[in-house]
Amino acid sequence: MTGSEPVAPGDPQAGLYQFQLKPGPVTFCRLAECDGAWKMLVARGEVVPSEETLAGTWAWVEVADHDRLYRTLIEHGFIHHASMIHGDQTAALSAACRFLDLEPVIVA
Repeated sequence: MTGSEPVAPGDPQAGLYQFQLKPGPVTFCRLAECDGAWKMLVARGEVVPSEETLAGTWAWVEVADHDRLYRTLIEHGFIHHASMIHGDQTAALSAACRFLDLEPVIVA
């Protein structure tokens, strides 16, 4: 998909591109349901540049307290996939939680 070879006719992956995300602050979140109640994980980090070449659209994200983030994931039952956006979106996601009556689980 990053390739130097021409695209074969009918290739279902034609037009896909793989790249590393730009460095900078990010916020990621995950919405989850547990015992009939909804909650949202909100955490911040920093995309750090890498010289690696990996598959897909990817980034290494550094967080302030890796152990706390993993502990929160496990204790609250969040799975490992999350949405991520550039910038600190904690305030906007917290407001959405209040509006939607979700429990915010914020890992600062």
